[in-house]
Amino acid sequence: MIPIPSLDGPNRMPTHLIDNTFSLLAANPIEKVIDHVQLGSGFFSLTNHMILLAVSSVILVLVIPLAAAAYKFRMVPKGFQNLLESVLLYLRDTVVRPILGKEGDAFLPFLWTMFFFILINNLIGLLPLYDLTTYFLKKPLNLAHPIYGTATGNLMVTMALAVITFFVIQIYGLKQLGVDGYLQHLTAGTPKFIWPIIVPVEILGMFVKPFALMMRLFANMLAGGIVLKVLVGFVAMAAGLGTVAQVGIGIPVVIGSVAMMLLKVFVAFLQAYLFVFLTTIFLSQMQHHDDHGVDHGHAADSGHKPDHVHEKTPAAAH
Repeated sequence: MIPIPSLDGPNRMPTHLIDNTFSLLAANPIEKVIDHVQLGSGFFSLTNHMILLAVSSVILVLVIPLAAAAYKFRMVPKGFQNLLESVLLYLRDTVVRPILGKEGDAFLPFLWTMFFFILINNLIGLLPLYDLTTYFLKKPLNLAHPIYGTATGNLMVTMALAVITFFVIQIYGLKQLGVDGYLQHLTAGTPKFIWPIIVPVEILGMFVKPFALMMRLFANMLAGGIVLKVLVGFVAMAAGLGTVAQVGIGIPVVIGSVAMMLLKVFVAFLQAYLFVFLTTIFLSQMQHHDDHGVDHGHAADSGHKPDHVHEKTPAAAH
């Protein structure tokens, strides 16, 4: 049986590994992804993820406006400003306008904010904050825990984002369709005898959509962190198995960890994009699709199309 290093006993892990800066090697992987309370308790508590959310909000409020303000001095974007403009225009021209049409511009501030807020929090979770804050903040400030983690890997955070999105979608639907049109939307253009079945399904769908947004973001950001920490944890397990075992386990783990980290960077961007893309799709389902305001593509039965479709395809008018 392979001996697993522990903190005490005959298989005790060497002290230099226990105290190593890269403490992920000796730690429980779940310990590194759960939230920790820094101050207070219960509802009136300050946690790691709350601190990171505040940091990401400050970055969002300061960096984006500064980049936009640069246009006053330089109309041709350069460097970070050019990168930021490319992302903003990509979301506008390939996601929002093709789906929502001319009305989509009103949602650009909301959708852009959602994208960058999620992206910044995803990327903060990739930084080695556990070790950095252990030596630069925890000890000097006598904190209960180091400050680290991925805020978007917290179910409460993704739930808050989903709830905000839910209300934006429903308010937009009421504004677009009116009360009568909104209620007709729940019938999905079906005959009255099917309403007892279709209306509960439509109401359930109203909540399933934000629930899917919540769980997709939460699960992806949480799982990536756990997998990476489990991989690195194999190095600690090999600490007492000899040089050959350490090399044999260490090299594949390092290669796998680098690949996993690159994948996490890709997933950080992908999940932010998917959240915005799906939100845009859900908003489009609340637009007028025929003279009766019925949604879900039933306008095709009467030969009508959304206004922005006619704009995008002028030939259709002929």
